[in-house]
Amino acid sequence: MNNKIKNKWLKALRSGKYKQGRNYLCRVDDDGDDSFCCLGVLCELHAEETKGVWREGNYLDVLYYKGNEVLLPEEVIKWAELEDDDPFLGVNNNRNRYPASELNDGGKTFKQIANLIEKYL
Repeated sequence: MNNKIKNKWLKALRSGKYKQGRNYLCRVDDDGDDSFCCLGVLCELHAEETKGVWREGNYLDVLYYKGNEVLLPEEVIKWAELEDDDPFLGVNNNRNRYPASELNDGGKTFKQIANLIEKYL
């Protein structure tokens, strides 16, 4: 992963600026605020840097970025110099790999995910 982008992502996840959501890159909550999964935060950083635009999807509360609602778009993967659309953050004793989205949706906090990104990417 590109170290400059990694450091921006780590800072963003640890900042408290982003409300954590589950199951989608970004969705608009009942209170009108956006919530992001950890991958959605990376997409938001890409959007800020490249003037990318989030779009409404098939579900009124879900936003799409570059045509994706759950995993990283190809453009973000290339920009961040990642290997795939859902980076793996560690393995357990059984050699099971943990995709970032599963850790996010499984209840890990942004700070916990940032620690894993720092260690494994």
